[in-house]
Amino acid sequence: RVECRPVMPGAPWEHVSRDFCQVTTLITLLEACLDPSAKVGEVLSESHYERLFLYCVTWALGGMLPIQDRPKLNQAMVKLCDGNNPRFAAEDETFFEYFVDDDNTEWKHWSTKVPSWQYPAAEEKPKFARLIIPTL
Repeated sequence: RVECRPVMPGAPWEHVSRDFCQVTTLITLLEACLDPSAKVGEVLSESHYERLFLYCVTWALGGMLPIQDRPKLNQAMVKLCDGNNPRFAAEDETFFEYFVDDDNTEWKHWSTKVPSWQYPAAEEKPKFARLIIPTL
């Protein structure tokens, strides 16, 4: 449990085991990540499978954690993954800042995928509904 608390304790967890929900989320994410390769019969390398699994574990187990608990999960995962973790560019980075690149199967920072955005200062009152803000 690495002493982390989910953002939303209690309901809806009162009726359904949190562990059950996290495992279901993990399986769903894994299916989504592996489906493109499975459809064409592609066999991935062991390290690629491991990176995809670690990516899915990050979001299945850590997606409901507050920001301050993410480093605790990150430390536990780094210990378990035997070097197959991202090469963190900064001390405060975690698995949450990375994804597995489809092209080279390596870890890649989300900032390479999320486009930059600037507030439309030229408009006097920009329409909120028309603002598309990439998040990281």
